[in-house]
Amino acid sequence: MSNKEEIAKLVKGELTYTEAYELENKLHIRSNREIIEDLKQLNFQSLLTTEESLENFLDTMSELENTKENKSTIESCKRSLEFLEIAISERIDDDMLSAEKKLKDILCNC
Repeated sequence: MSNKEEIAKLVKGELTYTEAYELENKLHIRSNREIIEDLKQLNFQSLLTTEESLENFLDTMSELENTKENKSTIESCKRSLEFLEIAISERIDDDMLSAEKKLKDILCNC
Protein backbone atom coordinates (compact mmCIF):
# COMPACT_ATOMS: atom_id res chain seq x y z
CA MET A 1 0.00 0.00 0.00
CA SER A 2 1.39 3.43 -0.94
CA ASN A 3 1.88 6.22 1.60
CA LYS A 4 -0.96 8.17 -0.01
CA GLU A 5 -3.30 5.17 0.35
CA GLU A 6 -2.26 4.73 3.97
CA ILE A 7 -2.94 8.38 4.76
CA ALA A 8 -6.31 8.20 2.99
CA LYS A 9 -7.26 5.15 5.05
CA LEU A 10 -6.05 6.90 8.21
CA VAL A 11 -8.17 9.97 7.52
CA LYS A 12 -11.21 7.78 6.83
CA GLY A 13 -10.57 5.73 10.00
CA GLU A 14 -10.21 2.52 7.99
CA LEU A 15 -6.77 1.38 9.20
CA THR A 16 -6.54 -1.88 11.12
CA TYR A 17 -4.50 -1.86 14.33
CA THR A 18 -1.65 -3.59 12.51
CA GLU A 19 -1.71 -1.07 9.65
CA ALA A 20 -1.85 1.84 12.11
CA TYR A 21 1.11 0.44 14.04
CA GLU A 22 3.12 0.00 10.82
CA LEU A 23 2.26 3.52 9.67
CA GLU A 24 3.24 4.94 13.05
CA ASN A 25 6.62 3.18 12.82
CA LYS A 26 7.17 4.57 9.31
CA LEU A 27 6.34 8.08 10.48
CA HIS A 28 8.69 7.85 13.46
CA ILE A 29 11.68 7.25 11.19
CA ARG A 30 10.84 10.29 9.04
CA SER A 31 11.76 13.81 9.98
CA ASN A 32 9.11 16.36 10.85
CA ARG A 33 10.12 18.34 7.76
CA GLU A 34 9.57 15.31 5.48
CA ILE A 35 6.10 14.78 6.92
CA ILE A 36 5.18 18.45 6.47
CA GLU A 37 6.49 18.47 2.88
CA ASP A 38 4.36 15.39 2.10
CA LEU A 39 1.29 17.04 3.62
CA LYS A 40 1.85 20.16 1.51
CA GLN A 41 1.53 18.01 -1.63
CA LEU A 42 -2.00 16.86 -0.76
CA ASN A 43 -5.18 18.47 -2.04
CA PHE A 44 -5.65 21.77 -0.18
CA GLN A 45 -9.34 21.19 0.56
CA SER A 46 -8.46 17.77 2.00
CA LEU A 47 -5.95 19.41 4.33
CA LEU A 48 -8.61 21.83 5.58
CA THR A 49 -11.17 19.04 6.00
CA THR A 50 -8.68 16.89 7.89
CA GLU A 51 -7.73 19.82 10.12
CA GLU A 52 -11.40 20.41 10.97
CA SER A 53 -11.94 16.69 11.64
CA LEU A 54 -8.94 16.54 13.97
CA GLU A 55 -10.15 19.60 15.86
CA ASN A 56 -13.60 18.02 16.27
CA PHE A 57 -12.00 14.75 17.36
CA LEU A 58 -9.91 16.61 19.97
CA ASP A 59 -13.05 18.30 21.31
CA THR A 60 -14.73 14.91 21.64
CA MET A 61 -11.68 13.27 23.24
CA SER A 62 -11.37 16.06 25.81
CA GLU A 63 -14.84 15.18 27.09
CA LEU A 64 -13.95 11.51 27.67
CA GLU A 65 -12.46 9.89 30.73
CA ASN A 66 -8.94 11.06 31.52
CA THR A 67 -7.09 7.76 30.98
CA LYS A 68 -3.49 7.17 29.95
CA GLU A 69 -4.64 5.84 26.55
CA ASN A 70 -6.88 8.86 25.94
CA LYS A 71 -4.05 11.25 26.90
CA SER A 72 -1.74 9.48 24.46
CA THR A 73 -4.35 9.69 21.70
CA ILE A 74 -4.91 13.39 22.39
CA GLU A 75 -1.16 14.10 22.28
CA SER A 76 -0.80 12.23 18.98
CA CYS A 77 -3.76 14.10 17.56
CA LYS A 78 -2.33 17.45 18.68
CA ARG A 79 0.98 16.59 17.02
CA SER A 80 -0.82 15.68 13.78
CA LEU A 81 -2.82 18.89 13.96
CA GLU A 82 0.38 20.88 14.45
CA PHE A 83 1.91 19.30 11.31
CA LEU A 84 -1.27 20.05 9.37
CA GLU A 85 -1.34 23.67 10.50
CA ILE A 86 2.30 24.15 9.48
CA ALA A 87 1.69 22.50 6.10
CA ILE A 88 -1.41 24.63 5.46
CA SER A 89 0.39 27.83 6.45
CA GLU A 90 3.41 27.04 4.28
CA ARG A 91 1.19 26.00 1.40
CA ILE A 92 -0.66 29.33 1.59
CA ASP A 93 2.67 31.18 1.70
CA ASP A 94 3.98 29.22 -1.31
CA ASP A 95 0.78 29.83 -3.27
CA MET A 96 0.85 33.55 -2.45
CA LEU A 97 4.48 33.85 -3.58
CA SER A 98 3.67 32.02 -6.79
CA ALA A 99 0.67 34.26 -7.46
CA GLU A 100 2.76 37.35 -6.74
CA LYS A 101 5.44 36.18 -9.18
CA LYS A 102 2.84 35.50 -11.89
CA LEU A 103 1.31 38.94 -11.35
CA LYS A 104 4.73 40.60 -11.64
CA ASP A 105 5.40 38.65 -14.85
CA ILE A 106 2.07 39.77 -16.30
CA LEU A 107 2.69 43.41 -15.34
CA CYS A 108 6.24 43.37 -16.74
CA ASN A 109 5.09 41.87 -20.04
CA CYS A 110 2.51 44.59 -20.68
